[in-house]
Amino acid sequence: MSDSLHTMLELAARQRDTARAALMQAEGASNRALAQLDQLAAYQAEYQTRAPGTAAQAAPIELLRCHQGFMGRLDQALLQQRAAVKSADTELHHRRHHLQQAELQMASVQKLIERRHAEHARAEARREQRQTDESAMLRHRRGSGLDPID
Repeated sequence: MSDSLHTMLELAARQRDTARAALMQAEGASNRALAQLDQLAAYQAEYQTRAPGTAAQAAPIELLRCHQGFMGRLDQALLQQRAAVKSADTELHHRRHHLQQAELQMASVQKLIERRHAEHARAEARREQRQTDESAMLRHRRGSGLDPID
């Protein structure tokens, strides 16, 4: 394998490894964002069950307003977290695509190296066949008396 092809293969491998590491980080970020969304949604549902004035109990208006205000902030937090999950998923998709491209590039370089090896092997086989043919022809000429060197 030529030095330039070896260098290309090493570069492609480094790019693939970098892309794989970035994908793993994006997967982690996506999982964390989704887990946080789930926690917020669960907390909101649990907090809603503790709303004042339920179960036919009277509650001061201030407590009701406080509860409603906090529920509004939880709604905003959920909207923001959904946006974060969507952003993380987009990044994850981008990183997967980037890894696929890096793997394709590396496979292309490997295929080129394999072709070069095969070409080299065929050229070597042709050279050996020529030598064998020339040797056989010389032996045949010497054996039949046709060799002009005699």
